[in-house]
Amino acid sequence: MRSHSHDSNVQEKSLKTDLLYATYLFHDIVVKRLGGRNPFGNRGVRYTGSHDDQALNAGVARFSPDPAARRDLSYDSDLTGRVNLPVLTLHAIHDPQVFVEHEAAYRATLRAAGRGGRLVQTFTTESEHGKLSDSEYAASITALDRWAHTGRSWPAMTAAQERAWSRIDGVGIAP
Repeated sequence: MRSHSHDSNVQEKSLKTDLLYATYLFHDIVVKRLGGRNPFGNRGVRYTGSHDDQALNAGVARFSPDPAARRDLSYDSDLTGRVNLPVLTLHAIHDPQVFVEHEAAYRATLRAAGRGGRLVQTFTTESEHGKLSDSEYAASITALDRWAHTGRSWPAMTAAQERAWSRIDGVGIAP
């Protein structure tokens, strides 16, 4: 079994909300969607970032996922990327709850399905989750509406430009 190391990049101001949300989300998945079967596990995971990581890892409960629950959850949640409409994402780069790196995974999913041309991802330097400026929402929705009706998206890099820029260290979003 592989060993993984996980650092939590959760900001202290968001920790209470994140833990509350995670508790209800996991309850919904395990109890309501999977009839009490657990699709999650933490065997082989090494947690880091506490004042005593060795004690933390020695004391944390370890468990394995139920394979049937993992399979059933994948049927419910795996994204195919086969979108038929233009998709716009707007993400705060410093979002303390949903990390901006998730955008790269979504982009890869749509590209793998041959639908990358239907995705435009936009980013803001704001640092809140779900509370971006009204002007950003308005501009993005206006651009999405124009794209859906005319087929013209806002100025963006060509695929060749994106490939060139992605080779520059520190530019773009790490997968």
